[in-house]
Amino acid sequence: MVILYMLILQLGLLLCLLLVCSLAPGFYCVRRLPWSPMEKLLRRCRPVAHTALSRIVGHLLLPPRENSGAFAAVSLICLLLGILARKDLAGLLRSFRVRRALSGQAFLLLWAAVMLAMIRHYSGLGWGSDWLEHFQRSLFFLHHFPANTPILGGYQLPARPPMMNVLAAFFLAQTQDRFALFQMASAFLNVLVFLPCCLMLPALGLARRPRTLPLVALFALSPVVMENAMYTWTKSLSAFFVVLAFWFYLAGWRKNDRLRLAAAFLALSAGLLVHYSAGPYCVLLGLDYLVRVFRKRPRPWRGWAAVVVPCGLLLATWFGWSVSVYGLKATFQSNTSVTAAQRYRGNTRRGSAPTWWIRLCPMCCEAG
Repeated sequence: MVILYMLILQLGLLLCLLLVCSLAPGFYCVRRLPWSPMEKLLRRCRPVAHTALSRIVGHLLLPPRENSGAFAAVSLICLLLGILARKDLAGLLRSFRVRRALSGQAFLLLWAAVMLAMIRHYSGLGWGSDWLEHFQRSLFFLHHFPANTPILGGYQLPARPPMMNVLAAFFLAQTQDRFALFQMASAFLNVLVFLPCCLMLPALGLARRPRTLPLVALFALSPVVMENAMYTWTKSLSAFFVVLAFWFYLAGWRKNDRLRLAAAFLALSAGLLVHYSAGPYCVLLGLDYLVRVFRKRPRPWRGWAAVVVPCGLLLATWFGWSVSVYGLKATFQSNTSVTAAQRYRGNTRRGSAPTWWIRLCPMCCEAG
């Protein structure tokens, strides 16, 4: 019973840390900007990237025993910023859309927790190793394992980008390195994708009274969404940053707002550090920016610098460290997509063409 009570207390502390560190500092920074309440709410969730950055720096500079105190200090600073912005926070919560979005987010987190409570064994039909792999990656950053530590499944550390594992290690350092806490932190981060989807509702023709209840039902009843919410994989958090980036990009383009455009690409960079599936979206928005936005701005190079410099600094925290420790080959060629392509015998173009044809023209393939 004592162990159960301790786990309950640790889960409560973990949820408080997740709320404070992911919401308070970002809102303090944007509370005076002429943005909509929902944009400020989503901007509040962006400090997860800053928290991951502080965790990477802590991994490089601090010995393991000093990490807990340093990151507890970061959490206290986040709490202080939330207290300083309490009046603006109260004003934000008076927004009807914000209250509906937060209510839906809370329900989805509770829904995911109930489903997690039903799991008796993490077999996952062969996916159990994936759950343990990401837990091991978080323990790598938490306890400063040697760089040559083998990752479960025979992977190298650079095979996956680290941000979500780093975030989990940040919170585990202030609670305990237990799998149950890691699972709950992952579920919290994975259901965050609901919030930028709420923000995108007006872009779907629901500008007057966007209703979040159908979106909540869609998320709660979607096997894909809930599977990724309970799964400790990193794609859902990457999708959070991608959807958020599309909203800020479209809003910045429409309103000629340099800050929104910079926020869009910074979100994409954070998404790339969560999962490499955000890479095609980085290329897509980057090309669109160069073709449609860059040439039409009065001072194009200043806007370009506002995009490139912050994104480059954020990406350098991972790629710079990985290249210095593991080298170029391990950093850029140890991902499973690359290693799987290298094992494929024959012409990769010829082999991938039918797959693309099936994806683009499924009805034609079925008819044939």
